[in-house]
Amino acid sequence: MHWNLLRVLAVLLTGGALTLTGCAFRSPSATYGSGGKRSPVLICRKRYPLHLSVDYVHRFRRQAYCLPSKRLVAKAKDDKAQYAAEWGAPDAVRRPFKSRKGEKVEEWIYLERNVMLQFIGGQLTYLGNVSDLELTLMLNGYPHQSLYWFDQPSNQNVLLTYRKPFSQNFESFYISDGALLQAEEGN
Repeated sequence: MHWNLLRVLAVLLTGGALTLTGCAFRSPSATYGSGGKRSPVLICRKRYPLHLSVDYVHRFRRQAYCLPSKRLVAKAKDDKAQYAAEWGAPDAVRRPFKSRKGEKVEEWIYLERNVMLQFIGGQLTYLGNVSDLELTLMLNGYPHQSLYWFDQPSNQNVLLTYRKPFSQNFESFYISDGALLQAEEGN
């Protein structure tokens, strides 16, 4: 019996050591864009914010997008400067947000072209169409409550809930893979 107890203890200690050392090491952060010492590949994956709703801990303001200032466009560097020179100032700029992977993301939107650009460290990381999620955030700001889940690896579902001040009325928007499927008002 004593021998079996030592075997179990050895297995637990070995498993614990492997788990702890595996969790302690992090892979180096990736570089993006077309510049740099290495020739990194442009990663065309849309970044989503870590905290989408106003919770007064991570996000205080409801306003998601604002008009760009002339200073912002004049101070743009790298890929941002290239797009600003080619297409002009964006129609809307999202306040920088932290993605679910911890990256600081800046987002520009050109409504006439129906194009959304995401930058990390001044380098372009995503270029795609403006989805209903961005349009909803432009019109209504950040929601009071949000819920997101994945039903497939690449298909994100989002439920945004907005409450009216001093009222029990609310609006909710169900967005799947960037497309608005249902908008509802209630109390």
